[in-house]
Amino acid sequence: MGWLLPAALPASTGQAFYVAPNGSNSNPGTLAMPWQTVQKALSTLSAGQVAYVRGGTYPEELMMTRSGTASAPITIRNYPGEQAVLHPGSGGNCNDVIQLFNVAYVRVQGFVIEGANGCDNNTNVYVAGSSRHVEISNNEIRNGHDHGLYVDPGTVDVQVLANRVHDNGTIGSGNKDHALYMNGGPHLIANNVIYDHPYGHAVQIYPDAEGDIITNNTIVNTSYTSSYRAAGIIVGGDGLGQTADNILIVNNIVAWNDRGLYGYYEDGMQGPQGEGNAGNHNLVYANAFGNLVNDRPNIIDFSGGNLVADPQFVNRAGHDFHLQSGSPARGAALPGYTPPTDFEGRARPAATLGAY
Repeated sequence: MGWLLPAALPASTGQAFYVAPNGSNSNPGTLAMPWQTVQKALSTLSAGQVAYVRGGTYPEELMMTRSGTASAPITIRNYPGEQAVLHPGSGGNCNDVIQLFNVAYVRVQGFVIEGANGCDNNTNVYVAGSSRHVEISNNEIRNGHDHGLYVDPGTVDVQVLANRVHDNGTIGSGNKDHALYMNGGPHLIANNVIYDHPYGHAVQIYPDAEGDIITNNTIVNTSYTSSYRAAGIIVGGDGLGQTADNILIVNNIVAWNDRGLYGYYEDGMQGPQGEGNAGNHNLVYANAFGNLVNDRPNIIDFSGGNLVADPQFVNRAGHDFHLQSGSPARGAALPGYTPPTDFEGRARPAATLGAY
């Protein structure tokens, strides 16, 4: 398969509205007279419009069902320079933070999204139904009971870009709890910094996925219990006819996990295993139970070559995953799949692996 990076969602250049903790939903939503709740914005915006959310914590379970257009997406984002925290409200005990249901051309940007709680399979960000052309970017996604982000099988072109995703999952869950759980596709997962997930995989492409590109992410400290080894990136099918096919894993740094890149096949099953998956030009290192692992031959084709070397982070223990000047990740990327800017929005040094 000839993979191509998808087109970016354009800017939302229509009317701007504002949300602030001291606002009122009876206000017109201007900067001087903002709305009070994020849900008011999600229920009001139309194609091309943008809502800026002022600093503060918003205890709501959010549902977005409105759509933009290809030339005029809807954007909901933090007010520049201010930290807006999306956190579940106090009602109920099975709370996703934000759900995007059957939407198209929508961007969620710049928030702290945290604390989905109370039941198995809940998630901080849920891209649901037949949603398509959705961008989840520049957020910190953390401390969810189960998953950081979950994407349904019917979705197309979900772009997960430059998010910091960490500390999702709990020992009290009956599931393996993942940072990013991706079905459907094709999707783009790029420039994310993902770390400290002790109860499941970091990026799971399973069981029904097609055409995803996973590029220039930095993935560190993924683990599970002694009876199951979690992976930085796992690609696999369920053995019942649902498979992950034509997945490209390229230009990532995947280090200090149970496993690095893992082609998975459901135990005891006899169905198709998936085809056309490739993992090359990644740096893998110190993944305790294997850097490049397949349950069956060539679930992921590693023949394009991967680098096994210490990435030389500035301070791994302190979660500073910038690269030292002598890092072997510099100059090792496959051209054509590196986004032009890095995790911090800076021009990316030529051919550098990972999110920075």
